Amino acid sequence: MKEFTFSEIGIVHSEIVVLDDPRFRVLKRNIEQNNEDWREQLVWDRRGTDYAVSLAITEKDEFILVKTPKYGQLAEMVEIPTSQMLKGESANTAANRILTERTGYKAIHWADLGHTILYESPDKIAGGQHHLRLGFNAKKVSDPNNCQLLLISRKQAEKIIDEKIIENKIEIAMSLSALLLAMRYLDRRHNGNNHS
Repeated sequence: MKEFTFSEIGIVHSEIVVLDDPRFRVLKRNIEQNNEDWREQLVWDRRGTDYAVSLAITEKDEFILVKTPKYGQLAEMVEIPTSQMLKGESANTAANRILTERTGYKAIHWADLGHTILYESPDKIAGGQHHLRLGFNAKKVSDPNNCQLLLISRKQAEKIIDEKIIENKIEIAMSLSALLLAMRYLDRRHNGNNHS
């Protein structure tokens, strides 16, 4: 029996695959916490999977966000369209596909805002890279897919980040990070310095 130690969740004494789907692999873990408490936990195993985070701006300089149901939280949450990249797909191609599938918008040009690995949390095992992309001059080409579309100005985005607009609060760290990086990128571009 293998033992893995994770500071946030305790000692994992065993894990078995309960759903072996390539897009959504789920493990059941037996975890010991505080040297006495044992529990079973289902976790989404995202190891080896890359994601594209697809933030875009319309021709009217509005950020495109979505409000979608998150079943793990039993709530609707505001986020930037994010999904798994397909095998062999570039980050820009994935970002445009995801944006179009989720929001019905298609962007003309994409900028690379960087990439990061999402660390393990109690319900997820770290995946591969999250590629953050910012699309420009996005145009509507179809209707959104199973979500509420939110088109927000820069000022509204700043108020959401500062939690002055509570009804559209962003609670997903990756979406919040991407929005902040996008505003920083736009400021540098506006000031003629997008390389530092």
